[in-house]
Amino acid sequence: CLVVLFGNGRGTPAVAGAVTFGATVVATDANTGASIGPAVTGVGVTAQTPAALTVSSFTASRTTANVGQAVSFTLTLANGGGTTANVASVTPTVTPPASGSCSAVAPAGAQTIAGGASLPFSWTCTPSVAGAVTFGATVIATDANTGASIGPAVAGVGVTAQTPAALTVSSFNASRTTANVGQAVGFTLTLANGGGATANTPDNERVDTS
Repeated sequence: CLVVLFGNGRGTPAVAGAVTFGATVVATDANTGASIGPAVTGVGVTAQTPAALTVSSFTASRTTANVGQAVSFTLTLANGGGTTANVASVTPTVTPPASGSCSAVAPAGAQTIAGGASLPFSWTCTPSVAGAVTFGATVIATDANTGASIGPAVAGVGVTAQTPAALTVSSFNASRTTANVGQAVGFTLTLANGGGATANTPDNERVDTS
């Protein structure tokens, strides 16, 4: 018995959908010339459009926060292709690098996003210094069929980090310190905010930074 292997043939689907690839064998008996080419059962291949991963949305719970105050972020990735997208990692970024820190991302670990589906990723970041801080993310992802890199760029969200409000009594004066019974006395209380964040008093009057 002699087995001859024919290989290295390739077929490339041109459209999405079910495609069957087969072969036609033409062969004859060397002695008689009789046709002996066997029938070849085709192999079905599901052709898909490539994975197309995009940022559907990237939102922050607030864009102004105190130093040390956590800000929540949600990044939603959408796969507009037909092939599954394999997301290896979503890593939060902070710019400038020493101006804040971030928690682990949920869901953790590698994730898959089927064609036409989307998946949200959530985490929190905390600014550590006052000023403008940009929080973003780096996405590492590949096409499940080809292994091609498809991680989209994520535009960062700017957060203004402020020192906490620091309210003090600047002055408290009376119009007079001696008065008759029944005589009105006027009072003036001046509050000063030495912090960076706005202070809201109980009657909802704003006390901005002086």
